[in-house]
Amino acid sequence: MPSIRILLLCSMLFCTGCIPTTRVKKSFNLGLKFEPTSDILFLWDNQSEYPLSNKFYKSVEKQFAKRNLSLIEFHSFGFRQELRARKIYIYGSKEIPISDLKEKMGIDYIIKVSISNVKQGNWIGNYDPVAVANFYDSQEISSSKLIIDVLSSEKGKITTRYIGESRNVPLGFSRRDGSEVMFNLGSIQSTFTRSLRRGMQKLLKAHYSDL
Repeated sequence: MPSIRILLLCSMLFCTGCIPTTRVKKSFNLGLKFEPTSDILFLWDNQSEYPLSNKFYKSVEKQFAKRNLSLIEFHSFGFRQELRARKIYIYGSKEIPISDLKEKMGIDYIIKVSISNVKQGNWIGNYDPVAVANFYDSQEISSSKLIIDVLSSEKGKITTRYIGESRNVPLGFSRRDGSEVMFNLGSIQSTFTRSLRRGMQKLLKAHYSDL
């Protein structure tokens, strides 16, 4: 058994090109409980800086669909068109007309996900023009902190919060001359997508009620 674990670990390191670590914990919960057929709006707050791929979003959507939960993408063209048709105006993700979404569109919950800070070596910030272009690789540690807030349209406030922290640590190898080679093939994007995937799993496991 130990040899299998070592083999799996080596395979993971080879595929990722780094040592990935991810921790997601619940910050607070005010009685959130999803019910079957709940309509949930998914809002990725950093879409302009760090856009999620459609493939990744679909993988998250499938997690909810398995539980008969409808996940609606905030940034999708279809949703935007429906907002205009129902005369609901959203000027920014910080100004969400929760009551209108409930009354006019039947949205029960809003999952708002945002990156609080991103680190690449000595660089710290929320916006990186280079990362936007290609989510570059680095020989330094890359990390991010993710905040998952669930807003109840009925209560009009945040009912649950999860915080995810993830990082990629470079791999190091020694040469024959004693010098060390460091490389990190894990991107900044991979840190917050891991946190998001695990956070959604924890969210559904803890707050879904199959009545």
